[in-house]
Amino acid sequence: MKEVRFLLQGKKSALFVYDDRVLIIRKSSEPKSASIYKNILFCDIESVLVVPSGQDIGRIEFCISAYSRLEKAKDTVKNGNVFQFKNTKSKQENLTAYAIKSYIEEEIRKNIIKRKVVTKFIAEGILAFKQLLDCGAISKEEFERKKKEILET
Repeated sequence: MKEVRFLLQGKKSALFVYDDRVLIIRKSSEPKSASIYKNILFCDIESVLVVPSGQDIGRIEFCISAYSRLEKAKDTVKNGNVFQFKNTKSKQENLTAYAIKSYIEEEIRKNIIKRKVVTKFIAEGILAFKQLLDCGAISKEEFERKKKEILET
């Protein structure tokens, strides 16, 4: 099991933050019903919004990308991307909520940079073989094979 980076407790729920995902567990309000689990991958999160608790309840909202919403349209968890927490007098929950937001946004930023590097590497690799094809150094079949290899890595 992966290490839990952050844990935030709600009244009848808990938010776990791992290296690459958020897990929200809600206890059902119905007796003898199963808990509801919501798993949100960082790669599906566009942004994180923290609404700190004033006197009582605060929340963290995970804004999901349009593509992910379409893929997960069958998700029946109402407000599944929102986690509410009750604050204590020390306001520690607000601090934890902002730490979660910062952590997730940093991980998202790192992933965007990685994707850009990989995309650039792929484009440069295909371009190099295209230039070899254009000058007659390799055949069309060799170019297609190399292009396929690059795209599959």
